[in-house]
Amino acid sequence: MKKIRIILIAMLLIPCLSFAATKMVTAKKAITNLPSALTKLTLKSDAEITFPHKVPMTSKKKYYASAQTTKSGYVIYVDSTPECHGVHNCNIGSITSEKVGNPQIYYDMQNKEITIPVTLVSGHRGYYTPGHAMGDYWPPRLEWRRDNILYTISWQLDNKTAQDTLMYMANTTLPR
Repeated sequence: MKKIRIILIAMLLIPCLSFAATKMVTAKKAITNLPSALTKLTLKSDAEITFPHKVPMTSKKKYYASAQTTKSGYVIYVDSTPECHGVHNCNIGSITSEKVGNPQIYYDMQNKEITIPVTLVSGHRGYYTPGHAMGDYWPPRLEWRRDNILYTISWQLDNKTAQDTLMYMANTTLPR
């Protein structure tokens, strides 16, 4: 019985330990121009602008934000260089908002569903997809709907910590 109890405790702690390996930093501290990018986006969009309170910091570099409106929402890119603007080879992550759309279910090359449902703290149903190769590499992502808006967070993360990290980010995403 004692052995089973120890195994259960270890199983409960493993996600916490893997999440702890990802250093989370206040977004405004990690992303050099985040406030100005969000302000510009607020002036151009009638959508509610949201961004996670903390983001994963995978290096000692500063990150840079750029944002743009889309037909049905916006996208905020977080990049390794100020000139990147979401280009695949220098993009760290992104946050998107769409007034239309539903979470997408992804499949691997063997046609096995890799997207799994998760429950966010707010009780909203989320859909987590691990990073995967499909003609190109697609970083881990988490999608959920709130107030008829589809939100997506995608970030370059190790798949061992990605689900916990993205769920934390989604749970700290607050309206601006």
